[in-house]
Amino acid sequence: MAEAREARWKKPEMVHWYDVGQLADTGTYVFLSTLLGSMIDTRRFPPLEGDDEHCIVDYSDASEVWFDYAADIGDGWDATYTMAYLFSSPEIELQPGTKLPRARFLVLGGDEVYPRASKNEYAQRLVWPFNQASRNLGHYSPDQDAAKPEHLRDIYCIPGNHDWYDGLAAFTRRFCNRRNIGSFQTRQCRSYFVLRLPHRWQIWAADVQLGHDLDVHQLNFFRKHAESLEAGTRVILCLAEPEWVYGERSREDLHFNIERLERMIEAKGGKVPLQLAGDIHNYQRYEGPRNPGGGHESYRQTKIVSGGGGAFLHPNHTYPERRQLPRGFTCENRYPDARTTWRLSFGNLLFAFKNWRLSCLLGLVYLILFWSVPVQHIGRTFPLENPGSALLMILLFMGLWYFSDFRVRTYNFFWGLAHAAAHVGAAFLTWLWVPGLFPDTWAYVPRLAVFLVGSAFGGTVFGLYLLLSLNVFKIHENEAFSSLRIPNYKHLLRFHLTENELKLHVIAVDKTAGEDATHPVPTRLIEVRSIS
Repeated sequence: MAEAREARWKKPEMVHWYDVGQLADTGTYVFLSTLLGSMIDTRRFPPLEGDDEHCIVDYSDASEVWFDYAADIGDGWDATYTMAYLFSSPEIELQPGTKLPRARFLVLGGDEVYPRASKNEYAQRLVWPFNQASRNLGHYSPDQDAAKPEHLRDIYCIPGNHDWYDGLAAFTRRFCNRRNIGSFQTRQCRSYFVLRLPHRWQIWAADVQLGHDLDVHQLNFFRKHAESLEAGTRVILCLAEPEWVYGERSREDLHFNIERLERMIEAKGGKVPLQLAGDIHNYQRYEGPRNPGGGHESYRQTKIVSGGGGAFLHPNHTYPERRQLPRGFTCENRYPDARTTWRLSFGNLLFAFKNWRLSCLLGLVYLILFWSVPVQHIGRTFPLENPGSALLMILLFMGLWYFSDFRVRTYNFFWGLAHAAAHVGAAFLTWLWVPGLFPDTWAYVPRLAVFLVGSAFGGTVFGLYLLLSLNVFKIHENEAFSSLRIPNYKHLLRFHLTENELKLHVIAVDKTAGEDATHPVPTRLIEVRSIS
């Protein structure tokens, strides 16, 4: 039984991205998935239930509908449990007298688990917190070890890059096979789908895979469905990545495929007033000029980044600075605010302690680098006399230089070299200073001291590099905040569709609940906006 199995597990922490083993494991899967992803594309396989019509779910018979959207979930227990509790609660009380009822369905917009997809990772980092939230809310039937039918709602998931690292195998088994996840049940049969909503609204969810590509079968599915669109149909387009934010880093093929979907819709007199995406772990709303609409009625377009479902926080003070946004688009709101994430970024000064395993690796490199010769005797012949140390120094330079992602901007090239030189200088100073503190001790004592001091120095230098990279050069947003593993500042989008409007409520959680929290989670309303 699920409850008995889960009782033996340890609640997962936020992923330690800078653990050496984690880096090696994730790097291996990224390499293999990138290498093989285009050759082994599971989207080309026939739908599990036979016909593409099963990828279309109809909610249009209702007079109104509530639905939720969130992305980037399945990381640490506290954050994922908190969001699962909110999704599953009968209502969310924003303030006295203001309550929002539970949504009829939930859309998860990408990266449903971290660090990579597998049967066990989905079970422990995603399904277990949802199950526990359902139990704490009284939705579970002890006899069946599953949620009672009257509490079940639908859930739909779009795969992100972390879901694709195993070729979408675990994702397909978990979400395309009519299974329960807490108080939710899956209904999709593919990694892409269409939801028909009341009042001529629809949700189109596309799977762009690791190569940012729409496969032929998927394109034909959307093209065939577009043929039946009524004029005036409004479509919410959901994707795993916000290509409009990434600017110069945006992939042309992803942008091209999004435009293809928009043209399909507009050619039939439809509109795409709203685009939703995750991948960046915060909230950003962008408003654009009036879209010509492919020769039909013009309309305004809203683009929203909503990746606050449960993964580590991303900074908001570097977006949209230095980003080439689409013409006329401006960022109108962000959560958390830029000042908050700027303040949080200084946590990288404690990198050596927050990420001690990588710091110890740097300390070990410092120890080996000048092991065989006193630094006072280092001269021009050092590389020839100590080829092993010279090779290690070259590898250190190359690794840290490549980490700077010099392919993005020219000055990254020199900033990466400065980072590598800082580590070599720190190693030199450590050997120059620390052994002198232990003049009359056994030989291993000063070397142990070099390792410990070098670990602290190395981690601090690395953290300072990330801090300056983020706040000065506006690079390494992901690397600088993945090191902090901040579980707070989460949010979800709750939509209310009626005959007159689609109303968006952005609900924020400044501090996630504890492991055993069963009380209502404190929330606050960031903004309410009407989309038409």
